[in-house]
Amino acid sequence: MTLFKGNEAFIHASKISIPRLTGSDGEKEAADYIKEKLKETGWGIKEEEFFIPLTPFPLFKLLLGIILLFIAFSRLYISSSPLFFGLLIIFSAIFLIFSLKIWLLILHSDFYHQKKRGIKSKNIVASLNDEKDFRKGKLFLVAHYDSKSQNLSLPLRSITSVLLIIFLLSTGFLFFLYFLNPGTVIFGRIRILSLFNVLTVLNVILLLLLLSDRIENRSAGALDNASGVGVLLELAGILIKNPLRGFSTTLLFTGAEELGLIGASSFLHRHQKELSKEDIFLNIDSASDKNVMVSMDQKKEKELFFLIREAAKESGIKIRSFPFLPGFLMDHLSFSLKGFKTASLYTASKKSRYIHTSKDTLNLLEKRSLKNIGQLLERIIRGLDSDKLPARVVAYSGYRGEESPRSFTVGDKTYDIEKIVSVTKEEDLKRRVTRKFLVITKAGGENTLLYDESSGEWFLLY
Repeated sequence: MTLFKGNEAFIHASKISIPRLTGSDGEKEAADYIKEKLKETGWGIKEEEFFIPLTPFPLFKLLLGIILLFIAFSRLYISSSPLFFGLLIIFSAIFLIFSLKIWLLILHSDFYHQKKRGIKSKNIVASLNDEKDFRKGKLFLVAHYDSKSQNLSLPLRSITSVLLIIFLLSTGFLFFLYFLNPGTVIFGRIRILSLFNVLTVLNVILLLLLLSDRIENRSAGALDNASGVGVLLELAGILIKNPLRGFSTTLLFTGAEELGLIGASSFLHRHQKELSKEDIFLNIDSASDKNVMVSMDQKKEKELFFLIREAAKESGIKIRSFPFLPGFLMDHLSFSLKGFKTASLYTASKKSRYIHTSKDTLNLLEKRSLKNIGQLLERIIRGLDSDKLPARVVAYSGYRGEESPRSFTVGDKTYDIEKIVSVTKEEDLKRRVTRKFLVITKAGGENTLLYDESSGEWFLLY
C-alpha cells in the first residue's frame, strides 16, 4: 500500500512552472518555494551555494567550429593529404562520441570547483535523521529545479548529433578509400569524389545547425523538472510521518543541472569524504505518463534494478531500461562516475519533444502521471528499506505446499540449494504464518528464505 496521491505534487509543480534558468529570478523564486515547503513539513534544510566558471556549451561549440574548419580544409587538400584528413575527421567523430565523458571528467576535477567566479547557483539539501547511524547507510532522492530552453528541440539536437557522427565517420572512411585508389567506384557507378562532395555538404549543414543552437530562458520547465520536484515535495510529507528504518534520508534539489550537471558535481565535491559507496542516489527527472524509463548500470547494480523492476510490476507500470540516450544529461551520471549506486527514473512520450522549449508548460502535467511515478518511487524506497527481496523459488510440495525449496532466483541469478540447515515457523499477531529456511547453496553461500503462507510469496532475507 502506498500513501502517495499526486494532488500535492501537482500543486507544487504548478507553483514553480515558470522560466527558471540558472541565475535568473525564476530560479531564485523556485528555490524559495522549495525551502518554504520543506520547512513547513519539518525537514532540516541547508543551502549550498556554488559558482559556475564554465559550462559544456562553449566547449562543444568550439569543437564544432574546429570540425567545420577540418571539413573545409579537407575539401581543399583532398588530393595531397587524404590519409591525414581521414584520421583527423575520424578522430573528431570519436571525440564527439566521448564529449560527455570528457565533460564529466572536467566537471569532477578539483580544479573546476576551485574557481570562485561566474554565475552562482545553489543546491537545497533537506535531511531527516542524518545525525544517526543507520545500518543501510544513506538514501538520496534527487531532482533538479532549474529549467532552460533552446531554439533547437531536444529530439532535433539528438538526431542531428547522431547523424553528424555517422557522416563524419563515413567521410573519414572515404578518405582512406581515396588514399588507396582515387578512382574507386562505389555502389556500381558513384565515384568517391562525388560521394565525398555530398557528405561534405551534409556535414556542413549539420554543423551549422548545431552551432546555431542557443540557451534561452523561455521554458516553464513543467515536465522538466517541476514534475520531479513536485513528486519529492509530496514525498517529503509522507516520509516525515513514516520515516525509513534502515536509511537516513536526504532530499537533494540540485541547481544548474541544465547547464551540465553542475549542482550534482558540486554536492559530490563538497561531501565526498562523508559518503560511502553503499549510499544510494535515486534521481527523478520528468513525470508525464506510465511509460517509465530507468537509466543505470544494470551490470553493476543488478539488485537495485531487480527491485525497481519488481516495484514497477506492483505499480502496474511497464518499465524500460536505457543506460544512455544521446543528448540526455541526467544527474545520475555524476553519481555513477564516482562509483555510487544510482538510477534515474524518467518518462518518455510524445510530450517529451517539448522539453527545453517554450511549450513545456503546466498543461503537459497530469495528476495521474505524477501519482504513478510517485507511487513507484515510494514502492522502490520501501523495498530498499525492507530486509527482504522478492525471490522466485522452485520448491518440493509434500504433505503441504512449498514444503522445501530446491532452488531460488533473485534478479537474473539462480542458486541451487545443496542443504536445508533448519526450518522455523512463526506466527504474528494477525495470525499470519511464515516459514524461514536457512539453506546452503551449491556455490557455498548461506542464505535465509522466507515463505509467507498467506500470500504464497517467497523472499530472500538479507
